[in-house]
Amino acid sequence: HNEYLALPDALEKHKAYIEHVYRFFNYGFWGIYLIESDKLIGRCGLQNLVLDDIAEVELGYLLDVNYQGYGYASESAEIALSYGFHALELPRIVALIEPDNTPSLLLAEHIGMHYIKTVQRESIICSLYQITAQQYFSHHS
Repeated sequence: HNEYLALPDALEKHKAYIEHVYRFFNYGFWGIYLIESDKLIGRCGLQNLVLDDIAEVELGYLLDVNYQGYGYASESAEIALSYGFHALELPRIVALIEPDNTPSLLLAEHIGMHYIKTVQRESIICSLYQITAQQYFSHHS
């Protein structure tokens, strides 16, 4: 996962990604940067997902291991959910998480997501988590 963050041209690739993805969907992944150095330490945001022939919007996050445990992923995920439910008025947001990825599972639960079922994404078995707009507004009232 950290290979993306270590690329010398990661910033330029991320800028191009934002320009093209946002033009079509008005959402995508944001970079997570350290304020003091503008260093790219992760990504977080919303992306399209088709699951069981149903179009979904998925929350995704990736953080450099050296910056985990400081609340960056949690803060970023909360901002992405807020954007999804306030600005985009989505009915629900899902997350697909590998069952052995304990930090991601705990983060999903921390931000109010709930386990739904086990699904297969390509050849990987994942836990499907979701939060509905109603649950979000109840959790964040």
